[in-house]
Parts: sequence; C-alpha cells; structure tokens
Amino acid sequence: MSAANYKKLPSAPRNPTSNSSDEVESLDEDFEVTPKRRARLRDASAGPPHHGHGDGRPKTVGARGRGVLAGLFASFWAKNRGILLVGFSQLFGALMNLTARLLELEGAGMHPLQVLFARQSLTTICSCIYMYWTNVPDFPFGKREVRLLLVARGVSGFFGIFCLW
Repeated sequence: MSAANYKKLPSAPRNPTSNSSDEVESLDEDFEVTPKRRARLRDASAGPPHHGHGDGRPKTVGARGRGVLAGLFASFWAKNRGILLVGFSQLFGALMNLTARLLELEGAGMHPLQVLFARQSLTTICSCIYMYWTNVPDFPFGKREVRLLLVARGVSGFFGIFCLW
C-alpha cells in the first residue's frame, strides 16, 4: 500500500482510554452501516441457527426426548465431573473391600493373600486396558527417567502389603 493510500484510511484515536467526543464522532462518520452490514449484525446477535420445530421448542431425538436428556447429562457431567469421579472411586473401593471381607469370612474362607492376588490382578488388567486404550505415553513401564523410582515403589508396596497380611 502506498503512502498516499495509507493517509486516506480513517485514523483511530491515539489514546484508547480517552473519551474525546471529537475523536468518537470522526470515527462514526467513517463507519457507514449499510443494509447488508446491518443484516449481518442482526444475524450475529441472534445466535447460532435454530434447528427446532420453528416455534422455539428444540428438536428432540427419539420418541422420549433422549437428545434433551443427553444434553442435560453432559452439562451436569461437565460441571460436576471431579466430585462424581471421587464418589465413584469411593463406591467401588468400598465394594471391593466388602467383597474381600466376604471372601475371607464365608465358609472356610480364602487366605488373605489369595484375595489380595485376585484384587491386584484385576486392577492390573483393568489399568493396562485403560492405558492401552487411551494411548498413555511410555506404556507400560513409564518414562525412562523415573523407571527406577517406579520399580522401587512397586517393590516397597509389595513388601508393605505382604508384611501387613
């Protein structure tokens, strides 16, 4: 763009925080609202296009409105995901402890190390499936920098549980 064309462009106020009415009026004169621009502004203020029945009601999926329920569930999950995950964790941990107690006490019962082996085997299988499915980096042994720490954690955890039982 040449210098001559550059000077024809409307100038913005030098200080954006100033409220000089002369500067605002000069900008308003340079900005002309055409009918096409007015229609675009009106459409933008209306929001996204409505895909419903035409009378303001949203279109639902299926006979029982599963689309609306799915949307409500998705927004509820987005707002409360953390606390729900903690709640599910507590629920399944309590169920696992209940099952372990029942297996130890029923009839002749199982040895606690058998119960522990079954619990940890199931946990390992489910964790490996999850990590494979979500493409966790450096699966299954972890990053090379912390691999020795992970082995130390596993060995100390094994002896801690083994000595406890």
